[in-house]
Amino acid sequence: MIMRREMLDKLFSWKADRSRKPLILKGVRQAGKTYLLKEFAGSVFPKFHYLNFESDSKLSDIFEAI
Repeated sequence: MIMRREMLDKLFSWKADRSRKPLILKGVRQAGKTYLLKEFAGSVFPKFHYLNFESDSKLSDIFEAI
């Protein structure tokens, strides 16, 4: 619970930074990154989109030509 709160606080700080850069969450598998991001987005934005490039091959095809 404490670690989740610390990470949410970092995400809120990222959002408040006017010179913020794109958000990239990195970490080991099954650590709760997706859950954390969805919880953050749901509490801050009225609507948000979640794209999973691993489960949707059409999305990953976008980067084939690069």
